[in-house]
Order: sequence, then C-alpha cells, then structure tokens
Amino acid sequence: MQLIGYMFYKDFGDANSFMSIRNGTDYIKLIICAKRILKGLGMVILPYIMSSKVTRTATRKIISKKDTTKYERSQLYEDLKRKYNNDEHIIAKVWELIGMVISSSFEIIDYDDVNKCPTEYDGILVPMINDIVYEEMLFFIIQI
Repeated sequence: MQLIGYMFYKDFGDANSFMSIRNGTDYIKLIICAKRILKGLGMVILPYIMSSKVTRTATRKIISKKDTTKYERSQLYEDLKRKYNNDEHIIAKVWELIGMVISSSFEIIDYDDVNKCPTEYDGILVPMINDIVYEEMLFFIIQI
C-alpha cells in the first residue's frame, strides 16, 4: 500500500486523502493502474511487486556495503541525489525501502487476464533479482 501511495499521493493531493480510500474496489483499480504504468515504463519486476500479495514482510532494512557501493556509482543514484539535494536522511530512507522490498516475499496475483482466472502466474513468488530491483526502485523513486 505504501508503494501504491507513493505513486498516487500527488494525484490525491496529499497522503491523508489517499489513506481515506476504504473501498477495496477502488484500491484494486489503483493497483491495476500502477502495474500498467510501471510495465509501460519497461519495468519487469516492480509491477508484480506492487500488484502482489505480500507473503512475508522483512524487518531487515540494511543493504550490504558492497551493494550500496555498487549502486552509488550508477547514474540513477546521481539523479536521486540531485532530486533530493544530497539530503542524506532521505537517501538513507530510500536505501531502507529498497532493502525492505528485496528482503520481503511477494506472491503474484495477475489482474490483467480477467478471462483466465487464476492465471498461470498466480501464486508464484516474485523473483528477487537484486540488480533489477535496485535499478527499478531507484528509477521509480526518481519518477515519483
């Protein structure tokens, strides 16, 4: 819900308006929209993370030094620093969010094929390919 919120807070005006959604149907519509938007941007894992069932929420929020060093050399990281004016507090929160997503488990629920329910992907765990997830999460955060 947090990731979906990040995508649509600006459309609702603020976080409180978004959080006031109590109708499950409206929330599912937002999930489907988010998935389609992310797929349209060329993402391959994040759309399924956003539209999946969370089967295990990780408490780990720390990313290994090796991985942070590797991604701190990327252009996306430079864009992130520029967007948030090198605010170390915000950048630390971004790393925590990415660490939590990578350490959690998500089970695919495929909303796109309404004629075939359940689809062949339903119930499969979303593969956590760290490099792709880091890249897609950084790109996502820069875009929102």
